[in-house]
Amino acid sequence: MLSDEPYASVFGPASAAPYLARTLEHQGELLVHYDAVAHEELANEVALLSGQGPTAETAANCPNYTEITGASTGPEEQVLGSGCVYPTSTQTLAGQLTAKHLTWRAYVQGTDEAGAPVGACAHPVLGQADATAVQTSSTGAYTTFRNPFVYFGSIIDSPTCATDDVGLAGLKSDLAVANSTPSFSYIVPDRCHDGNPTPCTAGAPAGMVPADAFLKEVIPQITSSKAYKESGLLVITVDEAPSSGEFADSSSCCGQPLFPNAPSKTLAGAPRGGGAVGALLLSPFVKGATTSQEPYNHFSLLRTIENLFSLKHLGYAGLSAVKSFEPEMFTASKG
Repeated sequence: MLSDEPYASVFGPASAAPYLARTLEHQGELLVHYDAVAHEELANEVALLSGQGPTAETAANCPNYTEITGASTGPEEQVLGSGCVYPTSTQTLAGQLTAKHLTWRAYVQGTDEAGAPVGACAHPVLGQADATAVQTSSTGAYTTFRNPFVYFGSIIDSPTCATDDVGLAGLKSDLAVANSTPSFSYIVPDRCHDGNPTPCTAGAPAGMVPADAFLKEVIPQITSSKAYKESGLLVITVDEAPSSGEFADSSSCCGQPLFPNAPSKTLAGAPRGGGAVGALLLSPFVKGATTSQEPYNHFSLLRTIENLFSLKHLGYAGLSAVKSFEPEMFTASKG
């Protein structure tokens, strides 16, 4: 999951990431019309893991790490209320997998790397301000809102959070044996490598150049693993397009709802979304050097993952206008 870049900067011909936009694109299928569903970053990451729309606080990257108060349940299983941390009753993809005796793990770079460990399942104390929520050149490598798992009470209250929401260091060893590779993995580059145009520290490189270097190091570890070669699917995408500035984009697709906790303004008659970000699919079952013009978004990706594991569609992933990825995408022979 990269961060805060428009489609053209990531996958377009002017991309500063040649490994992603040339080498990897040639190996997979590019979803040209894949959209984020909201602004800011955290709102999209939460959407992908739960089918939940944003609250006013998740749409601001949760400056105060507070539980959602006055929570009730509205249409499409939406949790209604204000705050950032969802109640333990809120269903998540992680919980669905666990209930089916399948494994998941989040590999969040910056929690145990670079000589400055933050710790597994890292998050502020409930009720406290989060100093990492505002991105500046002094924020540093780790920021809580890039780790969406820690915004669900069912995960942070579980003893497995410390073993399943971890740093990047364990990825290589987990990939070494197919049986130790999680059924679902969520990989998060730190703020120095996630593509965000704001430098993580003063003078550090930012944008897609360091992100491309990260991908060039990590992707071959995945694609050379036994689990990937047997039945793997790798999706590379971006949490949101910029919400302001020259490349601001709030376009939407796929029956974009008007979120009850944070009503969206309209843009050209359509509900405001998170903009075009694109997604690249890599798999032994995906034909290389192909593109899809079909409209998809983060809810579509959640729905597709749930279909692959025969799980119920959560929240807005269950909307009739949200399409799963076409089955024809996964019909290539492994050779």
